[in-house]
Amino acid sequence: SGQGRINAIAVDPNNSNTYYVGAPAGGIWKSTDAGVNWQPLTDNLPQIGVSGIAISPSDSNTIYIATGDDDANDSPSIGVMKSIDGGATWNTTGAMTGGVPNSMNEIYIDPNNNNTVLVATSNGVFKTVDGGTNWVQKLNATILDLKMKPGDASTWYAVSDTKFYRSTDSGETFAEVAIP
Repeated sequence: SGQGRINAIAVDPNNSNTYYVGAPAGGIWKSTDAGVNWQPLTDNLPQIGVSGIAISPSDSNTIYIATGDDDANDSPSIGVMKSIDGGATWNTTGAMTGGVPNSMNEIYIDPNNNNTVLVATSNGVFKTVDGGTNWVQKLNATILDLKMKPGDASTWYAVSDTKFYRSTDSGETFAEVAIP
């Protein structure tokens, strides 16, 4: 009793003792001592479900969270939120085409450009190239997972409940891949 579940885990790429976890209705939590102690970072936000966490590879103070619960829909999404002070404060990012998706899950910062972020949502894959000011839908499908090819920010993979997609142009376009 009293235990929650975790939707996302992220380790600071610049400090292996700093961890973040996101809970479906419990917000984002931060540990700076390798998980011994934790502090909540989102208690004052209008919604505290977190299903995706992305930390800038070149600036640990820049963090994006995909809000809501992507598993059981215990909390709705309110869009992507961004912190530029290591999670001390959070701001909403720009609107997404067609309104806020019902749910979000994976979110990634392009390792070659901190202003480029991709997020998987119930309305598709969205991309920003200006740090979250503007989001453009790059794939229109209910996306359950999104991954970048390790070491290759030009190749991305996305899956819906029935289809597999690939982008070879840094997430600008996605094409369905036939799986035999």
